[in-house]
Amino acid sequence: MPRIAIPFLLSLFALFSVPVATPGEAMLQRVNDCPGNAVQYRGRNGAVTCHCSARASRSGTVWGTEIFTDDSRICRAAVHDGRISERGGNVRVVFLGGRSSYQGSRRNGVRSQNYGRWQGSFRFAGGDYGGQPGGGGYIENCPSNATQWRGRRGRQQCQCDAGATRSGRVWGTRIYTDDSHICRAAVHDGVIGNRGGVVTLDMRRGQSSYEGSRRNGVRSSDYGRWQGSYIFVDRGENPGDGGYVPPNVPYPPLPPQSDGRIENCPGYGLGLRAVRGSLQCRCTRTGVSAGQVYGTNVYSERSAICHAARHAGAVGSRGGIVTVIPDGRQSRFRGSSRNGVATLDAPGANYSFRFGR
Repeated sequence: MPRIAIPFLLSLFALFSVPVATPGEAMLQRVNDCPGNAVQYRGRNGAVTCHCSARASRSGTVWGTEIFTDDSRICRAAVHDGRISERGGNVRVVFLGGRSSYQGSRRNGVRSQNYGRWQGSFRFAGGDYGGQPGGGGYIENCPSNATQWRGRRGRQQCQCDAGATRSGRVWGTRIYTDDSHICRAAVHDGVIGNRGGVVTLDMRRGQSSYEGSRRNGVRSSDYGRWQGSYIFVDRGENPGDGGYVPPNVPYPPLPPQSDGRIENCPGYGLGLRAVRGSLQCRCTRTGVSAGQVYGTNVYSERSAICHAARHAGAVGSRGGIVTVIPDGRQSRFRGSSRNGVATLDAPGANYSFRFGR
């Protein structure tokens, strides 16, 4: 054998025998999709690298900050922790023991919840593990309008904070002039509530005219010909996980008027904390078809009220008048499938609600 071949073969052996251990090298590995939560890993040591799809990154309940309960949604927690954006990516989940308490917070457009003692936890390892469209997990705040993106093809994603949703001029309905205030238009279109959230814009050509309307507490104006437009895409579901309130707004809730008029129900049970006694309100046809629901018969306050009403049989697919009764602490919420609505399990909470007959 020629003398030069021996070093060459040794080099090849060294190259292929080095384990893939760094984040950069892990980007070359193909990983499986992340499970919904990390309960299956409870009691284990170590970590796993897995992939979060865009869909998995946009919904789910999270408890904790930096260290999360192991029944938190992994991919939604990864967005909260800034490891990925709502477009997804790869993350490395490190398994931990239980904690005596977990502190909630709002980060990167995701609201996590407080919780007490729990049996298992996880956190995310630092580094870039790949699989992220466009890279990076941090989402920039939205500019006031979209004129800087005029002429670009494709979608732009940005974060609306609560303050940015409260003011600004808007022209159009569903399709907006590109100088419309982005976050105010997003509330008008129903993709977020007045607490903000992540929005995705699809840039469009200018239109010959734009029709104004009043929606979700925001008045938009008519306008004639304009050079650029945008629409919102990728609507969310859960106000605790991104800010979306179903089109059954107003939110926060308006109590029944003294003249006997019945207002639309608030989007979610979170708004019932301010209500004393029962609340009679109207569920729209859209409201009974949107939003996440947790529980059966008695529902977590994080549930969409009108979608829960349909699950409970209090209304049908066309909506109607319901009586919502705030309830107290529950140790656990059990999901089920009823009346065409599938609800989820959830840990206990201090507030809940049910429906009167």
